Amino acid sequence: MVVVPSPPQSMHVEQINDNPINVRVTWEPPLETHGQIKSYRLMWGKRDGEDSEFKTVSISSTRFSYVADSMGKDSH
Repeated sequence: MVVVPSPPQSMHVEQINDNPINVRVTWEPPLETHGQIKSYRLMWGKRDGEDSEFKTVSISSTRFSYVADSMGKDSH
């Protein structure tokens, strides 16, 4: 049986630039890890009907922030 961690806590997104749009994402580790966390995966993309495009990054388990750059105004 695979047991996954609970979600990261206190996730916050802050826009740090307007042109291009850059955001800083911060979070705290999950309350229940159920073992060692190896990395975090952050995904964002553009809403465009069926043709959605997503970016994914893998972030070290020792980091609790990431700056996503050049995001479009329709990203989520």
